Amino acid sequence: MVTRKSSRPMEWPSHHPYSYGSAAVQEEPVPGHDRPSRPVRPKKAVKEQNIVLRRVAFLVCLVLSLVFVNIALSALYYTRSQALVQLKSEEAKCLDENETLKIDVERLRSPERITSIAEKKLGMQTARSNIYVRE
Repeated sequence: MVTRKSSRPMEWPSHHPYSYGSAAVQEEPVPGHDRPSRPVRPKKAVKEQNIVLRRVAFLVCLVLSLVFVNIALSALYYTRSQALVQLKSEEAKCLDENETLKIDVERLRSPERITSIAEKKLGMQTARSNIYVRE
């Protein structure tokens, strides 16, 4: 199959800046496209900016996490302190009650009290002399 070349001159896309002699299609500058819309930064500057942004983001996250940990530990410290105060007051109460009970035990153990209960409630009497029984 034989193909025939078109008689029209070939048009180059606008992104090719090459010009090969007088037979090449001449590009006409399009108004408004002579400058890019934003400044072109070198790749190194963009990478450095990304590194700086990443470091700043990391530091912000680090500071926020440290603040959160500090708040959590402060709350834990506060609750433990309150529990300690409550336990110390309960300990003091128990020690007071223990002292009171010790005094009561000593009063109830006294021989005078036991003798008086034996005489009054049980009708017992103290022996006037020692009686020995021999077998």
